[in-house]
Amino acid sequence: MLVLILIVLSMASLVTGVVIDEMVLVDIAFGLSVVGLAVVVFGWWRRRRSARSADAAESAESVESVESAESVESEVDDEVEPEPEVEEPALVVVLPGRRRYHTPECEKVAEVESEELTLDEARDEGFSACSLCHPEPVAALSV
Repeated sequence: MLVLILIVLSMASLVTGVVIDEMVLVDIAFGLSVVGLAVVVFGWWRRRRSARSADAAESAESVESVESAESVESEVDDEVEPEPEVEEPALVVVLPGRRRYHTPECEKVAEVESEELTLDEARDEGFSACSLCHPEPVAALSV
C-alpha cells in the first residue's frame, strides 16, 4: 500500500513539475521513486530472510522430534541403535534472470554463472522445473 502511495505521489509530482517547469518537483518525484524502490527491495529481502529462517526452524524442529522419538525408543528397548544419517536436501541450480531450476549436470547451466538452492527454496521462490533435465525425479530419488 505504501508503495502505491509513493508511486501516485511521484507521478503527480513529476507531471506537475513538467507542466509548470519546476525542476524541484521533478527532483522530488525522483526521490519518491527511489524511496519506493527501497521499500520494495527491503520487503523482498525481509520475506526471503523470514522464509529461510522458517525453513531452518522447521528443520530444527524435525531433527528435535526425530531425536526425542529415538530417545524414547532407546529407553523402551534398552538397546543402543545407530544414529540415522541426516540426508541432505536436494540441490538444484538456478540462473540469474531465469525462472527455471536445473540439475547441476544440466547442459543449460554448463559454464554459466549460477546459484545453488534447495528444491524447496526454488519452488518457494516461484521457479519451475527445466524441461530438458527434469530435476523433479532426481529430487524424488534423493529424498
